[in-house]
Parts: sequence; C-alpha cells; structure tokens
Amino acid sequence: MATYPFRRTLKSVSPRNTVYVSAYWSDSLRFDYAQKLKSFDCMKARVHISSLPVEILTKCLYLAPEPFEETPELWAPACGVISSVCPLWKSVVDNSPHMHSCIYIDNSCPTVELAKWIAASYSVPIEVHIRLSLGEYPLWGDYESSRIKMDESVSLLSLHIGRCRSLVLEASDSICSRIVLGSLMTLDVRGVERISLHLVRTPVGDITGLPGTPLPFSRGDCVLFSARCASLFAAYTVLRYCTNLTTLELDNCEEYFITTHDVIQVLEPLRSLLHLTFDNLEVYDDTFPPDEPMVVLRALQFLFVSACRPAGVRVLSYLSFPNLKALHLEIGTVQAAQSFIVDFGEKASKLEHLCIALPAVDFGTFMRLMNCFPSVRCIDARNCDAFFVSAFVALLLGWETRLGALRELRLPGPQERSLVKVLVMGLACRVPALADELAVVVPVGSDRSNAYAVQVAVLQNGKDVHLMDCFMPPPSRRPSIM
Repeated sequence: MATYPFRRTLKSVSPRNTVYVSAYWSDSLRFDYAQKLKSFDCMKARVHISSLPVEILTKCLYLAPEPFEETPELWAPACGVISSVCPLWKSVVDNSPHMHSCIYIDNSCPTVELAKWIAASYSVPIEVHIRLSLGEYPLWGDYESSRIKMDESVSLLSLHIGRCRSLVLEASDSICSRIVLGSLMTLDVRGVERISLHLVRTPVGDITGLPGTPLPFSRGDCVLFSARCASLFAAYTVLRYCTNLTTLELDNCEEYFITTHDVIQVLEPLRSLLHLTFDNLEVYDDTFPPDEPMVVLRALQFLFVSACRPAGVRVLSYLSFPNLKALHLEIGTVQAAQSFIVDFGEKASKLEHLCIALPAVDFGTFMRLMNCFPSVRCIDARNCDAFFVSAFVALLLGWETRLGALRELRLPGPQERSLVKVLVMGLACRVPALADELAVVVPVGSDRSNAYAVQVAVLQNGKDVHLMDCFMPPPSRRPSIM
C-alpha cells in the first residue's frame, strides 16, 4: 500500500492528543503503550486505526512530535488483536467522559470489526473517517474480492454510526468512488452534521446509474458538505436533501460536461447557506441560457471563488447574494477578471473583507475591478505578486477610486519603505476619509508564506507615515471550515 496518501492524511488531521492504532505492533510494544495510554487523561483525543505494517506506519508518523512528551500524542498498539485493544480503549473512554473522538478507518477487515465495537460502545457523538483504497496491492488478493470486501466494510459500519457528527468518505480511485457513492444510499446518517467526500473523478454514467431512492437526509441535520475532487452530480444526489446546509465546499469540480444549469441545480434548494466555496470551478459550456432563473442566496456571508476560465466566473451572474460580507477571489487570467467585473461587479455593495489573488492585468481592468468594492474595509493582497502594489499606486495617482471605506491593506511582500509611504500618502490624499485610520501591513521577511514579522504603516496627523513592527499570521489560502 502506498504511504504517501496516508502521510498526507495524517499530517492534515493530526493535532495533539491523537491515538494511532496499528494492526501490526508486537506484544512488547503493545504492553508498553497500553500502560501509557491507561495513564493518560484524555479530554480530547483522536483515533487513527490503520492496517499498515508497523515499519510503514512509523515512517508515516515520523514527522509528528515525539510521543509521550509534555503534550504527547498517543500511539496505541495491536488492533489486530481485538480482545487486547477493546478493553484498553474502553478504559480510556470510561475515564474520560468528555472525550471527543475521531475514528479513521481504512478498508481492512480487522479494522472495521474494531471500529464497530468502538462505535457501538461509545456514548458520545463521534467523527468517522473512512478511507477506501485498492492500493498498490489489493488487500485480499484478487481485484474483485477486494471490491466486495470494501463494499461489505461500508455496509457493516453503517449499522454503527447513528451518533456520528462528522462523516468523511475518501476514495483513491474510481472503483472506490463508486462504492462510496453507492454507500450513501444505505448509510443511516440522519444525525450527521458534516459530510465530506474526497473522491476521484467518476464518469457521469457511473453516478446517474445509482438508485434514485431518497437519501436519509430528510431531517436536514447536515450543515456542512465538502466535495473534493468529486462529481457535481454526486454532490447534487446528496445536497437535495440537506435543506439546512450552512457550509458548502466544492473543490476541483472539473467533471466533464458540467454546465451552468448543473451548478444552479445544486445551489437552488440551499437557502440557508452561510459559506460557499467554488475551488477551481470549471464550466465547459459557453452558451448560457437567458431564461436560467436567478438563485438568491440571501443568507450567504462568505464566498470563495477560484477559477481560471471566464465560463467558471460567469456562473456568478446567475447568483445573487445581497448580504455577502467576505469574498476570497482567485482569478487566473485577464479574461476571467474582465468576466468577473461584468458578472459580479454590482453584487458587492455590502462587501467588507476582500482577499484577492490576481494575474498581471492592465491598469484599466485593475481600476474597474477595485471599484467593484466601494464598501470594502480590508483588502488582503498577500496572495498576489509585486504587481499589485505598483498597480495600486497607479490607481491612486491616475484614476478615480471609490475605496472610501478602506481601513486596512495587506500587501503581498517586502516593499521599499518609500513605496509604502507613497502608497499610504496617496490613499490619504485621494480618499481623505482614510486619514488617521488606515493601516498598511507589509511583511518583513523574504518569504511571505512563512513571515510572521510585519510592518504596519499608519498615518499621523494625516501627513506623516510611521512604520511600526508587529506580528501577524501568514496568509492562508482559504479558511479551515472542517
């Protein structure tokens, strides 16, 4: 089995106080870690159950902090011997009634049996992360038996996740993706609040051929749905029953034959959305029907849009979000930027926070783009290149600007002090309302992704610029919702 996908998964979901369980620990290691696990006062813990051999598992976890220090991560042994591990785990649960558990499961048979025991005996709502993979070598010999075993694993587990709060279904290939999509028809997850699908691209026929029976989401418990590398059709299969959804993440929606109508069909019933993410949205139809109804997302407050093609941006012309407060915008081409101005320009009247990443567009396009945000109070351009600063200075010196509400500007990289002063003074001169209130944040280090030290330029008496040192977290491409 390949180690890299597991390393990626572990690094992304391995906070402190994590319990890692391997099926291949020796008896001596089992006894040693069992004693330490029993003595640990778990208030919050996560469980990773893996069928990886111990030598691979230790390599995957080598980047993690050394276990059993002041804030240890717990490595529990021998899930292959269920009779030994179950009492061990039960002792931790009994001694930590407020413990929060996240169980990560791959498609090994002993792992599923152990997960069933934990889920059935656990009295607190849990998180379940299921990863299905054929790997480099099928776990049960031939290809067909591997597929059947994975299907059985998901079906067995479905009987024991009734109290699951968060469900993550991850598949590494198209075969496993079809199994995951099929399992959505049978999993009893009426109490689930967050669903995340991490799938590879799946042909449309494989999805539309699934049974059309309603999913058990009619109670509307789900508030977060994340689809990474997943088909928009698969998302729609689930989302039409998530009427109370507040957060929707659609990542890498590059499925062939996606149309504007498909996107609208997914969003139309989601009237309670607060957070919406379109990451790498690709729409391949160039004809937009004029009679397509406008979808009004009245509750939406945060929108993340990443698109390189103008067609992906043009989808926004069919959406309305009158109460949008924050926008994270990543545009890959000049044509996409021009499309955004046309299709989005008048919809940002109440926008307060703008995080932007732009290509090197002409100054006229840049000016029109900035003037789409008359009410913005903070512009975070730390994901841009140096072009942004020079374009902003040119905007102040040569064009009329509507940025009267701006109070904070975060620049992408180390700048000359003189350029910062020109920028700040130019803003103050062209927009007098900024006097004494504008802060321009400039990273000090050469690597803006890792630089914490910044300089903040502030106006004094509306005339002089003072650069003061402070600290600010590095830019994040997108906020963490899960």
